[in-house]
Amino acid sequence: LGDYADNFMQLGYANDQSPYRSQNDFKFASSKNLIIHSNGYLSVLVRGSESNAADVMYVRLEDHNGNSSIQMMTDTSVVQTAGWMELGFPLFEFVGIDLTQIKKLSIGIGLPDASSPTGTGSIRIDNIRLYPVHCSAMQADFNGDCRVDLTDFSVIAAQWLEDYKVAINPIDPGTANLVAHWPMDDNFNDVTGHGYDALAGTGVTLDTG
Repeated sequence: LGDYADNFMQLGYANDQSPYRSQNDFKFASSKNLIIHSNGYLSVLVRGSESNAADVMYVRLEDHNGNSSIQMMTDTSVVQTAGWMELGFPLFEFVGIDLTQIKKLSIGIGLPDASSPTGTGSIRIDNIRLYPVHCSAMQADFNGDCRVDLTDFSVIAAQWLEDYKVAINPIDPGTANLVAHWPMDDNFNDVTGHGYDALAGTGVTLDTG
């Protein structure tokens, strides 16, 4: 594991036969504290293949008491993507287990409770890491909350309005070539004198002003 090239873990899956899922386990010699350095998520590098059958991928953590928790990557195209991808699994979403006493880490393909066959394939696993929560550099994240959302769009919009504003001084176009004009001042008459007076439809009323 560790260099994206010749060193990686090959995980084959034959989910066309019972139990319709494939799982690889690693049991630690002693329990591990996954949050000792304020880690925020578990990172796994994955590379799939276009020839793989579409299926979900999951990570399972088990603590020293035998309690386990699973997070699934439900996007089935992950196993079919022929390029390295970093998948991030937030540690706080592994619920019901003691993250300070993890005994086993498992990576699997297929639904953990699958009851019907899917297909076969093989993926590569590399660089399994623990990371603190951090933001990658996002040009559009203006308030530093690790998200690009409506708050950031409002900042962008304000910048656009400021950068591209144009001062317009309105000019009275005058009456040259004016064919008709209805000011709606208590009536529907054309004030140009061209005779295009209008008639109100049913139920139309004029308010003051």
